[in-house]
Amino acid sequence: MKLESYLRLACIPYLVDFEEPLGPKGKCPWVSLDGEEIGDSHLIIQHLSQRFDRHLSSNLGTKQRATAHAMRVMMEEHFFWCNVVWRWWEDRRYTVSSLTHWGTLLPFHYVYRPIVSLLLRHQASMQGLGRHSWPEVYDMALEDLRALSIYLGGKKYLTGDELTEEDCGVFGNTESNRVVLSWLASPLSCAG
Repeated sequence: MKLESYLRLACIPYLVDFEEPLGPKGKCPWVSLDGEEIGDSHLIIQHLSQRFDRHLSSNLGTKQRATAHAMRVMMEEHFFWCNVVWRWWEDRRYTVSSLTHWGTLLPFHYVYRPIVSLLLRHQASMQGLGRHSWPEVYDMALEDLRALSIYLGGKKYLTGDELTEEDCGVFGNTESNRVVLSWLASPLSCAG
């Protein structure tokens, strides 16, 4: 969502190809540009900004850039892992997977979901958030959302009225987790 949002905003034409889902770093998204394979959405956006001279943050001051960067990183590197903890072992009803294309695949719930869950539990534990209780992670997720909400205030976007690369990261993280956001907002969420 982040990369595609940036490509659309920067008016850079692209072609989606699902033949090779994982890129040079063993992750998705990745791009191939003039024979060079580039992985990681942040690095891809930096590369494309330079290559196509699409610097969406060029009109921002140093403090605006720094604050927008901090908000994006909070959502991508902290809130993301709160979502992983909820999605892969607190969500006993499989809400998220049932709302995706995975929910239509019969072996997913019985075969793949347990394997993916174990892998992501391990990653979340190594990252650190997976070592906390769910109520602690829940509170951390709410802190992130409150901080973002307070910072945004009445602004349309992170830095005011203009969209930037950083908005793409925040949008990509929150839009793809809309179910999680609505779930966190409900008063009974933490009750299990």
